[in-house]
Amino acid sequence: MPRRTLILAILFAAFLVAAAAHPGLTASHGYQGAWFAKDPIDGSCLHMRIAQIGRSGERVFSIQEVDSDASDWCQGKSRQQGLGVLDHQGLLVTTAVHWCMPNANEVRYFQSGSLSYDPSADTITDSAGTVYQRERLLIR
Repeated sequence: MPRRTLILAILFAAFLVAAAAHPGLTASHGYQGAWFAKDPIDGSCLHMRIAQIGRSGERVFSIQEVDSDASDWCQGKSRQQGLGVLDHQGLLVTTAVHWCMPNANEVRYFQSGSLSYDPSADTITDSAGTVYQRERLLIR
């Protein structure tokens, strides 16, 4: 087998192993991963990343979100950092702090809410009704 073919075969096998081990696809609750949505208020792009916090018994998650144009209160890009705790019903109960960019020293507000995962559609809906789709890797 030529060296180039062998390298491509190894890379392809590594990609398959990585895809099979993707935490968002193998976790029983499905929250982990990268998500996107269109803000129903102003049409801006929302990008959210959820990661399980180690040694939490699969119950505590870090949540980060970027809003491309939080025009309702920021007049530009905003960020969110929060925590979520998985409750007995499978909801991720959240609390987060939001701030405007680039002035990250100015906290705009704190927010509590929840996220609900729908395994049949592989979507997350927040307590305000925004539906997030899982971000997928596209190879062309």
